[in-house]
Amino acid sequence: MQDLSHHEPEVHADGTWTYLYFQENMDPLDRDSAYTNVGLVECMNERVPVGVMRQVKEKPNPRYQILGVALVTRWQDGYFFLEGFSPNGLAQEPSPRPQIEMLMQSQQKVAEEDGSFSPKDITDGRERILASIVRRRGQPEFRRMLLGAYDGKCAITGCDAEDALEAAHIIPYLGVETNRATNGLLLRADIHILFDMGLIAVDTSNMTLLVSPDLERTEYNLLAGEHLRFPKNPNLVPNIEALNEHRSWTGL
Repeated sequence: MQDLSHHEPEVHADGTWTYLYFQENMDPLDRDSAYTNVGLVECMNERVPVGVMRQVKEKPNPRYQILGVALVTRWQDGYFFLEGFSPNGLAQEPSPRPQIEMLMQSQQKVAEEDGSFSPKDITDGRERILASIVRRRGQPEFRRMLLGAYDGKCAITGCDAEDALEAAHIIPYLGVETNRATNGLLLRADIHILFDMGLIAVDTSNMTLLVSPDLERTEYNLLAGEHLRFPKNPNLVPNIEALNEHRSWTGL
């Protein structure tokens, strides 16, 4: 696979590296319409390594930087996260904080390169924000499903302000097959962000909340030990394996 983008690989002290690759089309909700994206999802699911080279100069005299072999470890908001092998065959285990930081740095760099201020930028920015809200709320049918399953209340806080509630995937969105109620939680927007960042997880031994030490001095630490709220319909209860996989990824 090759990429022409703003992103630089992050090389670690042990020779491993991390790289962000944006999917083939611009709309994250339309990811699976491109064969390359579908192939990367399959490689992620089956843990099949991929060869990565980064295009650093366009035609007519293209040049490429060969990064090496990597595992596709995660997809989020259009980005595939690639964890590259070191020369001696080591690979980093994926963890939430470096991935989130890389994503934020990438988006900030793109924003800084957009140029000077203009009223049109404000209009475009509002449209991007609205599009981001739509994506975070989840696909409309998936969100409607979770609103019904959880009686319009956040599964963690009990918040019943519908406009503040979002459809959160436990296992990241990998196509329509992951849009199932058992792979979802209805969460207040701020809780959804913390869940996706790996700062909140669920201990499935007693279905209580785990909160990252990074939130210890915040009001969110009050959520530690609280019980996850379940749908009344037992067929819609969150999948245990999915919650365990999310917790494993967070390291909590």
